[in-house]
Amino acid sequence: MPRLLLIDPNAGDPAERSKGLALSRHGWDVTVLAPRRIREGARVVEAAPADPAAPYRLVLGDLVGKPPNRCIFLNGNSEAFAEEPTVVLVLADEGFALALQALLEARLRWPRALRLAHSWQNIPTSWRRHGQPLVALYAADCAVEAAVFGLAHGMIARNAEAVEVLRGRGYRGPIAHIPWGVDVDAVRRSAQAAMAPAGEPGLEVPRFGFVGRLVPEKGVDTLLRALARTQGSLVLVGDGPERERLELLSRELGIASRVRFLGSVPRTAIPGLLRDFQALVLPSRQTAGWKEQFGRVLVEAMALGIPCVGSRSGAIPAVIGEAGVVFENDDSRSLADALERVVANRGRLSVLAKARAELFTWDRFAESSIEFFDALRTRR
Repeated sequence: MPRLLLIDPNAGDPAERSKGLALSRHGWDVTVLAPRRIREGARVVEAAPADPAAPYRLVLGDLVGKPPNRCIFLNGNSEAFAEEPTVVLVLADEGFALALQALLEARLRWPRALRLAHSWQNIPTSWRRHGQPLVALYAADCAVEAAVFGLAHGMIARNAEAVEVLRGRGYRGPIAHIPWGVDVDAVRRSAQAAMAPAGEPGLEVPRFGFVGRLVPEKGVDTLLRALARTQGSLVLVGDGPERERLELLSRELGIASRVRFLGSVPRTAIPGLLRDFQALVLPSRQTAGWKEQFGRVLVEAMALGIPCVGSRSGAIPAVIGEAGVVFENDDSRSLADALERVVANRGRLSVLAKARAELFTWDRFAESSIEFFDALRTRR
């Protein structure tokens, strides 16, 4: 049985271990190396213990440094690398110290193992975009990236634009475009287990929803202006520094009675909220330095048959496909029209949404990953 060492800085969260579970189901002996604890804002969150029934092995280690790009494992490596892996896959971007640590250790310990990293980067890095306070930090990140490129037998791009960025940054090895996954079955179970529709009573329909941070790049102000041009109500799930300004804007537009700010909720509560929406809206605002890399909530909504409306920011159109409506960036008129179109075609789009969600399951992720592993093994 082929062996995979999956180094995943997010797998302290049990929900993030679904990828290891899916890869195990497809005939691989999987070891997952995850942080013992991670920092979320001001909080330090301890990793959940291993599930004794899980078909993969979980190894926990301590991360040191500044996440996400300048941290490495202080320990746990020796245990994770104890047996020779067929493939080492580190889920850290090409300029991250963790990617360099993992691939270098794999080369030193088990030189026959395939070494892979991945990339979410859909905007080319540069001094202007990088925003580092010191030239030395940018130079150091570029040196890490070059070293990762030299060590990697292949790279996995999480969105189509990342393929172009990797080539533009000088990577000449094999690249596979393999989108991220979502545990769509867990989303459906969670929505089904919710006791009652979670939306606010008294809001008129159609009821639109947004889930995410209330920050400028998410474009919620454009969504509010679009709502003022059409019928319906809006539920905003999430919090952030823009909340006060957005509440003021909703009053200025005369739509405050049609808008509910729910604030932050546990991730486990999101499916119950999604099921009460006629459509989910992701109005992200693309800028010179930022655009959406995936949009997991889009897949969660589609898994429940909720059509989606999204901007032309980054990966959003590729995720939505034919299962929703895409509008022009930062254009409230275009968004208002998209809202009306998605309501008019909701029945057809709901069927398409459920089908499209199946393209982004962890099993599909595992199948595509293993296909890439096998292709690289054959080439060697």
